[in-house]
Amino acid sequence: MSREVVRAGARLTKSFAVCGVLLLTLALTSCGGGGSSALRGVLRVGVQDASSSLSGYFDDITLVARKSAIEVPAELDGAMRQADDAVRSGTQLTDEEQTLLASGERWVSFYQELDAVLQLAIGWELSINDDAIRLVNARMLTQPTPEFRAVVDALEQKVLKGLMCQAAREGLDDAAEAQAESMTPMYDSFGMEHSDVELYITDAIAGWQGAYEVLDSAGLTTASIDLHNSYVEGVMDVIESPDGSFAAANLIYFRTCVVTK
Repeated sequence: MSREVVRAGARLTKSFAVCGVLLLTLALTSCGGGGSSALRGVLRVGVQDASSSLSGYFDDITLVARKSAIEVPAELDGAMRQADDAVRSGTQLTDEEQTLLASGERWVSFYQELDAVLQLAIGWELSINDDAIRLVNARMLTQPTPEFRAVVDALEQKVLKGLMCQAAREGLDDAAEAQAESMTPMYDSFGMEHSDVELYITDAIAGWQGAYEVLDSAGLTTASIDLHNSYVEGVMDVIESPDGSFAAANLIYFRTCVVTK
């Protein structure tokens, strides 16, 4: 074999080696630093699922208001887990994937905030009877008869519910207001000023002899409004999603304040 042939073979071997290194480098870069079309697809589906789930809530708010909990939509939850796993394994996400991930994080935050308000609504609903009894106990001037006591306890429950439901009605967003107009209220609407509430209480007990010597109606009014104010703070917030907003008051109103279908 001539020297020229040997040199040509060496150059060819070297070229193959260089090409091999380049291909290997490109493969490693693609696997370790460029994300994946599969992950993009999963994130895109997850964000779309979160958006469509919210649209369903707007269609009939009673469906979400009657839940025991609001969870992050399954497709979004799974997509976010996959993205977290990819980042932990060292994958560098593309700009598109990072944008989708940021959108997914905003959706997760939205659904978590929505659930926090729902749990607040559930807690208020569960505590209203005990709160009414506690407030009435503190405003009895003398020992009432069992019959009068039962009447005032039931009345105070109506007062607390009426205050909350009136406030929630004022806090509804446009989509919820449209639905509320076609539903039957399940509370007494008597106004929210101190004079309105006290008049509602005094009118309800006017037929009981000696009622005003037994019950401090003005004090009960003040205590009712103070408790209501502590509850309603936060329930009147508007929760922002990537697609719009949802009034927290929607959950209170359609959970507790209207007759369901």
